[in-house]
Order: sequence, then C-alpha cells, then structure tokens
Amino acid sequence: MKKLKTLFLLGSMILAFTGCKGLPENIDDEKNVEEVKTQAEETEEEEEITETFRPEIDSQIEYLFDSCYEDGLYGNPYLNGWYDSYYLSTETKEKYPALATVFEEKCQERDAKYDELHNQFLEQSKSMRQNGEDVIFSIKSDLCLRRSDERVVSFVDQATEYAGGAHGFTDYTSYNFDVQNGKEIKLGDIVTDENAFRKELAMNLTDQYGEESIGIVENTLTEMSLDDYQWTFGPHGITFYFSNDIASYAAGVLTATLPYDYSFFTQEYAIRHNKGYISELPIFISDTEHVDSILTADGITFEPNYDSEGYEMGIIDSLTIRKDGQELNIPELYIFDADAYLICTADDKEFLFLIVSGESDWHTSYIIALDDGLKVVSQDYYSIGAAIDEEIGRDVVPSDPESIALSSHFDLLCTFGGTRSYSIGKDGKLRPLDDYFYAQLSPELDLVSKVELTVPIVDDKGEETGEKAILPEGTHYHLIRTNGKDVDCTVEDGKIIRFKLEKASDDGYVGDLEIDGVNAYDIFETLWYAG
Repeated sequence: MKKLKTLFLLGSMILAFTGCKGLPENIDDEKNVEEVKTQAEETEEEEEITETFRPEIDSQIEYLFDSCYEDGLYGNPYLNGWYDSYYLSTETKEKYPALATVFEEKCQERDAKYDELHNQFLEQSKSMRQNGEDVIFSIKSDLCLRRSDERVVSFVDQATEYAGGAHGFTDYTSYNFDVQNGKEIKLGDIVTDENAFRKELAMNLTDQYGEESIGIVENTLTEMSLDDYQWTFGPHGITFYFSNDIASYAAGVLTATLPYDYSFFTQEYAIRHNKGYISELPIFISDTEHVDSILTADGITFEPNYDSEGYEMGIIDSLTIRKDGQELNIPELYIFDADAYLICTADDKEFLFLIVSGESDWHTSYIIALDDGLKVVSQDYYSIGAAIDEEIGRDVVPSDPESIALSSHFDLLCTFGGTRSYSIGKDGKLRPLDDYFYAQLSPELDLVSKVELTVPIVDDKGEETGEKAILPEGTHYHLIRTNGKDVDCTVEDGKIIRFKLEKASDDGYVGDLEIDGVNAYDIFETLWYAG
C-alpha cells in the first residue's frame, strides 16, 4: 500500500506540473509519466501473484539396460541408457494445484513416450542382431531445469538417441509452465512481433556461429511456426535450442539467448527482482563415437581431456573450462561424466557449480567463480541431495542459491547418503542451514539388534530429552539422520533414539565403530556397508 500511495502522489505532482489534460510539455516530462505508468503496472501485476513459494522439482532416473543372453553366454546389450523424470514436491502440489494437474499430465506423457521408444528400439535391436548386425541401441535423455520461481517453471529435455548407422542425433523438447494458473506457456504468448523476433534471433545465431557454418537461417526461421521452436526461460533471458532444425548435421547443436527486455517480448514472465537462480546447463559428454558431445551452454565451454589409455573406456583425465576468453583446467579427475549448474546469486554474483562422477558413483564437486576470471572457490564431495520426504530414489533439483540440497557420503553403521541444505553466499562458499544430514533409506536396510540396548531419546530437533529407552533384542532401528558423529534412528513405537558412536574414523570402515565400548558388529545382525 505504501508503494501505491507513493505512486499516486507522484502521479498527482506530475499532473500538477503538466496541466489538467495531463499532456507533457516536453520529452522529459513524457518519460517521467511513462515511468510512473510502468511502475504502477508492475505493482498491479505483482499483486496478482497470490503465492510466492518457490516450486520444488524432484527428479528420478530410469535406467535402461537390456542384456543379450544367447547360448549360455552374455553378449553386448541390445540397448542401454536412461531417462530422467520430474515430479513436483508434495508441498508444491498443495501450493499450486492447477500447476500440479498440467505438470503431471505433461510429464506422464513424456514418460510414456520413452517407454514406447524403449520397446521400439529393443525390438529393432533384436531384429538386427538376428541378421548378424551387432548394434547397441541407446536412449539418453536428460532434463535440465532452467528456471523455477513463483512465476515460471521451465525446463528442457535434451535427448540423444542412436539406432544404428553412422550417427545418432540430439533432439530438444521444452516445457514452460505458468506457476500461478498452471497453463502451459506457448511462444506465441510472449512474442508480440514475429518478424522482429525472427530477425533478431537470426542475427544472434549468425554472430555466434558464422554464416559460413550455418548458412542463412533467417528464411528457415521464418518458415517455422512459433509452435515448432524449442525454448526455455532462464536467468538471463529466453534460450532457443536447435539440433538439425535450421542447419546441417555438421553444424551441431545451436543455441541462442535473447534478453527479456527486447521490445518484441511481453514482460509478463521477465525477471523483475533477482531472487537468485540455479539453472542446469544442458551439456552432454558422449561415451560413443556415434553421438556427438554437447559441450557449450550459456557461453561456457567444457572440454574433456582423455589420456591415451582412458579414451577407449571413456575415462576423463582432466576438464578444461572456458568462458569469455578465460580458461581453467581441473586436473587428475579420472571421471566418466559431469553435471554443471549456473548459479546467479541475488546480489548478482555468478558461479559455476560442477559435479563430476567417477568409479563406484563417487562424486567431487567444485564451485567456480565466473565474474572475474575463472577461479575454484571450493572443492568438496557433494552430489545432489535426496528428496527426504518424498518417494525413495528422488533427488531435489537445484533451483535456489538460498537453499540447495546436497548429499554427503557416510559409513556410519551402514553406507548412506546424508542430505543437508546449504545457502551459497556472495563469496561462493556453501553455508549449512541445518546441523544434521538426513537419510532416505528403505526399511529393508534397518538395523536389527542382537542384544538389549539402553539408549538416549531425542526430540524432532535433535535435542536429548534426558530420558532413556531400554530396547530388547530384535528391535528394528531405522536410521534417519546424523551430525557426522552420532546417528539417530526411529524405533517401532515412533521414538527417536541416538547411538553415540565411538572410534569413528575417516577410513570408511564400519567395523571400527563402537557403542558403549562394544563393536557395532557384535550389536547388530547386519551392517549394510557398501565397501
């Protein structure tokens, strides 16, 4: 209300100076009037946002592997790969029921498409195998969340497929939703001048890639319906994706980002107040010569470097990152894959969050400053955190620098990933928002005691109540959290109890742990340790 009153008084003052008709006497006055109108319009639009909760997106990977077993021997698989699936968190569905309806419908359609493609590719691969052609088909689909806030959820499906022949191909499908009313946003909803839009997009692509590489694309863009474009909202504007839509296969994947403030875009979904964003970069490191890697996104290029022995096995020895003429090399990696996220903080600092994956699914994470050259700010061993209160196997997709869920590896009574939320400061350092790391484990991995135990009881916040529980042999303990030293578990009656661990070492062997001077192996039937 204060803002509205201020605008009203300011508007009254302008009218007093410009006369009863409200006509400006010079250009400066006209500009001031327009600024007031624009501010009033923005205020009105802001008041239409009835819920400011940031949607939380969860993901789960469906792995594909169809083995070939003939004459008592395993041969090359018929097909391998994966595809991501997205889900709205329970709280998000409660806050935005209209969004939940449309979002789930579209995601279910996509999952069904990949199920059908999987079956189709499998039959084709088997048929070719019977004809003597030993071809491994592949489907590899990654969803990349580009923007999530109270106005927009926007992501792109980057899918690479190989079904024999010299080359596979990459395809893009974009998904854009209005969070408040749940409708799917079409490009025609935000483009007000198609000719100006296509001309600017063509100039952007030509400036980036060169006419000699991609040819004259403006005519091709003109022939495309707006519904044929694949695009997403992002921290810096609207990004468009082209595989072989407008140029030859040799040109590779093309992308272009146009700022929100272009006159041919409506401003309904523009970012007015930077609250901070995390946007996954759609890169892809191929492990086969039949499918090209996609190594550039949002002006950042990634170059995997292989040693002479590692190339055949897809082992990346080091990774070179380039941006704006700057270069950074991360050595001694010995990894297979990498995921990259652009972090834009609320105070306009930019960082790259890089998670690399190696043997035994071991992860190393880096935060790299982007504003003043390329510099590693921190190195840790995080992977993406689990959606603790959701279905087992789902992870929380990063979208908010003020709250990013990350997982750490623990070997405390069993092997598990402990998820904790962090905020990312203007220095790029991660700051924990909780004292505990939370586990998401199947009841099948419960600890079962071989002896009677007397253990302290704790509350939901992790504070000891001063009471103790005497629990008989055969009690099931479900591990829920750790602070890195102690482990909290729930028992059958719903109480939370604490195991105070002794001799916890950094070498990862669960057998070193003791409780009240007794080795953990002598207390529990099985310690679920992944060695």
